[in-house]
Amino acid sequence: MRLCYQVLLFVGIILISESAPLTSYSKVSSVQISSTNNPACKVVGDGLYIDGVKQRDVDNREREEFDRYLTELKRYSDKILSGQSVTDLNLPFPPQQPSFCKTSKTATYTFDDCKVTNNKLYIRNIFIRDLSHYDQDQLKRFEEQMADYSAKRSTQSPEAPSFCTTSGRIY
Repeated sequence: MRLCYQVLLFVGIILISESAPLTSYSKVSSVQISSTNNPACKVVGDGLYIDGVKQRDVDNREREEFDRYLTELKRYSDKILSGQSVTDLNLPFPPQQPSFCKTSKTATYTFDDCKVTNNKLYIRNIFIRDLSHYDQDQLKRFEEQMADYSAKRSTQSPEAPSFCTTSGRIY
């Protein structure tokens, strides 16, 4: 039973520590969970990937920062799973994400097979086009509606922007 509570605490802490604006929606269908083994922000080779989509190349300093983060995250995970009591108030703090993983440009919105990151539209991880100003306004409205829904100021779950709905696609 104690192990069950520890696992639940660990999952909760990981969710909080990885709570950059990396969330998945589709009439609020699911939430992507990042873990030590599969962070939403990854450095693979020389590339920075956000939710599986290559954003850009990284320099040596950024690669070292990411490697340090993974080492600290592993150490943090090991401490959480080491058998500490779930009532222990001296739990370790999660490591800070690398600076390049926390910018607004790393926010990814996933609506079923449609993904938006860095104002670029992807369908099934294939780049389709840059978002228009109108699309960006729709995405901002969606964010506002999602914030209201999450704060329980609204009981209506937000609809995906039309450029990410099957009926609204023109490509």
